[in-house]
Amino acid sequence: MKFNRLITFGDSSTYGHGLPDCFIPPYNAGDYPSKLGWVNILADKLNIDKIVNLARPGASNRFILHRIINFNDFKKDDLVIIQFAHLTRDFYFKNDSKIEFVGSWNLDPDLDLDVNWKYFLGREELEYTFRSYEYILSCINFMKLKETTFHCMSVEPIDNFTKFTDNTNVEDTIVGLGNYKFTSALIKNTFEDIKKYFTLKDCHQETNHFLNIHKDYALDGNHWGEKTHNFCAEKIQYYLEKND
Repeated sequence: MKFNRLITFGDSSTYGHGLPDCFIPPYNAGDYPSKLGWVNILADKLNIDKIVNLARPGASNRFILHRIINFNDFKKDDLVIIQFAHLTRDFYFKNDSKIEFVGSWNLDPDLDLDVNWKYFLGREELEYTFRSYEYILSCINFMKLKETTFHCMSVEPIDNFTKFTDNTNVEDTIVGLGNYKFTSALIKNTFEDIKKYFTLKDCHQETNHFLNIHKDYALDGNHWGEKTHNFCAEKIQYYLEKND
């Protein structure tokens, strides 16, 4: 099938943080997604002329859900790729309606943080994990309603969720979403359905492995460099052709 647009959602890996055209020294991303990252490379490989890169550095899975629902302009001839982020991130709207991302890059308890950051620091990792799963599930269920081809990958291996599906000797721990046992049952009863949409397999982990071997870092010294982005694009193309 010939696709008219490549639409992507994700975090800094998809945004191209740190590439030469997306870097504000010493560490910040540029104001617009890079045209040197895997998104543009993949579009070129697939002969797709139009690109809509809706990734944001620091994005959480809840923000990705927010982004997908607010975009909601999906066409039958679109190719959509969703790169899910780290499970323990979040975001909130400030009083001026601007978005503040929260994550592990600022966890110093001695800093004078606002109430939202303090709330972030006070939540349990387990709660974030369960909430992230619900956001991922909601993203996929939303996209299933569209006549659009979409594929998913994740920063963290999707199979990590299976460790929460064994109810043996599980205590009735309240984690914000409710009883652990019932949240575990939600994952157990929906996991196999959403897993089949992760057609890009462990592409993100494979790309990180390439980065670690070749030390191909972006200008900020942390994110993927140009060779690593090219590797990612090649892996995605491989998985797309394998699932065609």
